[in-house]
Amino acid sequence: MWKIPIEIVNALKEDVDLYMKIGKLTDRQDAICSYIFGILSEPKGLKILNTILIKKRKIDEKLVHDFLTYSLKMKYKIDNGIWSWNEMYDYNIPFEEVKKPSTKYQLPNNF
Repeated sequence: MWKIPIEIVNALKEDVDLYMKIGKLTDRQDAICSYIFGILSEPKGLKILNTILIKKRKIDEKLVHDFLTYSLKMKYKIDNGIWSWNEMYDYNIPFEEVKKPSTKYQLPNNF
């Protein structure tokens, strides 16, 4: 569902390793998602991730922009429970987690 480019995974490896150690997490994929969504939930989270990835880790700006745009859309959908019927089927989203079914607000498939 949420594909994280390998460049971004590698750039965040040290941060996620520390996050896993502090949080006593064992699943790396869950830790990466939790780490990214946790930062994006902070008031200046977008700026923080942008700075980490572009300025400190030298990741391509377009790749970071596309990734962060997709991540914000995913976070919005999760926070608000807005899923299309197709997404509910494709991603096995339980109907109980859907607050507002949608036919228009879908994540792009090209990321």
